[in-house]
Amino acid sequence: MKDLSRAAAILFFLFIPLFIQAANLPDIEKIDINSAPLEDLVKVIHIGKVRAEELISLRPFFSLDDLTRIKGISKTRVEDIKKQGLAWVETEEQIETEKGVENDLKEKEVKEKLEEKKEISCYW
Repeated sequence: MKDLSRAAAILFFLFIPLFIQAANLPDIEKIDINSAPLEDLVKVIHIGKVRAEELISLRPFFSLDDLTRIKGISKTRVEDIKKQGLAWVETEEQIETEKGVENDLKEKEVKEKLEEKKEISCYW
C-alpha cells in the first residue's frame, strides 16, 4: 500500500508543472473579419496580405461562409479557417443585442439609484 501511495505522490508532483502551464495559457483573441486591420487578418490561415486587402474591400461579411467571395478562398479553405478558430463575424444583430443589454443595465442602474434617493428622502 505504501508503494502505491508513493507512486501516486510521485505522479502528482510530476504533473504539477503541466497543470500550471495549462492554467497560464493565453486566451486566443478572436479576429472579427469586419473590423480587424490588415495586420490581424493575415494571422488567419489562407489569408495573406493580398487576400486581406480584398477582404477589407469586400466588407461587410455576414458569416465566415461569405469568405468564398474572396478570390482563391474555397469552401474547403473556409472550413480550415473555421477549424483554426481565430476568425469570426460580429453581425449587426449581435451588436444591437449587446447595445440593448447595455441600455437595459444602465436603465436598471438609474432606477436603483432613484429608489435609493427616494428611500433616503423619506428619512428626512
